[in-house]
Amino acid sequence: MSASPITEASQLLSLMDALGTAHVLEAAADLGLIAQLTSGPKDAAELAQACATDPSITALLLDTLADLGVLNCNRSGRYRLGVGGPALMATAAHGGAKLANVVRS
Repeated sequence: MSASPITEASQLLSLMDALGTAHVLEAAADLGLIAQLTSGPKDAAELAQACATDPSITALLLDTLADLGVLNCNRSGRYRLGVGGPALMATAAHGGAKLANVVRS
């Protein structure tokens, strides 16, 4: 017996959501956003300047990270690390690359 189309669609959406989350974490780490926030809260403009990224796209990425609970944003628009701290975030963001290296070996 095969899964119903609704179940298959739900599973596919869950997988796509997980993949999107992984890409967001990886981008945040690769751009240096996570590293920049280890020294304390910063706003989107400060982070964009420090990471040499587009300010509006950086703000969107930061808001996405806040929606995921990775970052917290206060009323003045300053972001800080939310879950786990910098070591955990760096590990989570680069976990896929590490897994790929294990599979390749």
